[in-house]
Amino acid sequence: PGIGFELGLGGLVAPSYEGSSRYMLSPYPIISFNYLKLENGFSLGGGDGQGLSFSPSFSYNGQRNASDEPALAGMNTVEAAVELGAGLKYTAGPISVFGALRYGVTGHNAVVGEIGADYAIKPNEALTLSVGPRLSFASSGYMNTYFGVTAAESVTSSFAAYNAGGGIKSAGIAASARYDFNENWAGEAG
Repeated sequence: PGIGFELGLGGLVAPSYEGSSRYMLSPYPIISFNYLKLENGFSLGGGDGQGLSFSPSFSYNGQRNASDEPALAGMNTVEAAVELGAGLKYTAGPISVFGALRYGVTGHNAVVGEIGADYAIKPNEALTLSVGPRLSFASSGYMNTYFGVTAAESVTSSFAAYNAGGGIKSAGIAASARYDFNENWAGEAG
């Protein structure tokens, strides 16, 4: 009986806001639930990691304030957004295929999601390397919140009015590495 989980802290290098050409390093929490096993025999999670799995999906987008970014002078502030949803993952051998869908409960009232796949190898017992494609998408409500320009904003900024439609938000390839130092400590990079 017991619960297995991972807690950690990571660093992410990303644009200072979506669409920015200026990058910054931001901390982010690492929270992973692995299993729950009760004395009565009930268990959730664990196993060999193969097959279909379900997980919650959460995302946080910080506030975008024009006073913090000279390039956005004249644009309205975009409030911080919390997105809640769920994800599915199917793993067969070294290949995993996954997707997640979330809804903005604050900051925007729109749907966002991503799909992807990973191919993982273990050169030794401690090291896991993985690489795979990613595709993210969003509804027009999200795209207009982050990329649209209202008529009023076009008057006060250097941007022309723009109504952003929903669709593909980003595409790319992700690579990661994990090294298990022992059963309690691991390092990850991606």
